[in-house]
Amino acid sequence: MKNEENNLSYLQPKDTIQINGKLSYKESLGSWNVIQLQKEIIDLFPQLREKRSSFGYNMYYSRSFKESRKIMDELEKKEIIPIFLLLGKINKN
Repeated sequence: MKNEENNLSYLQPKDTIQINGKLSYKESLGSWNVIQLQKEIIDLFPQLREKRSSFGYNMYYSRSFKESRKIMDELEKKEIIPIFLLLGKINKN
């Protein structure tokens, strides 16, 4: 699915999957900016293996379910299926 607003062709999954992962702190950049994609994502989207291709993303993080529903309605009109990324702190026992 092509989105003319940001020049992205969105990748569409074939199946629904759930994956758990971790964020990594990048010392040289001084920020939490590394999200390593799990093997299941690479298997689902083999295009991500193309080293000569460039990939981008859009991130929406609303403050309410009502606003999230508006975003989902707009994505549905464009036939874009989002990936949900839920951020949370890992509780250490």
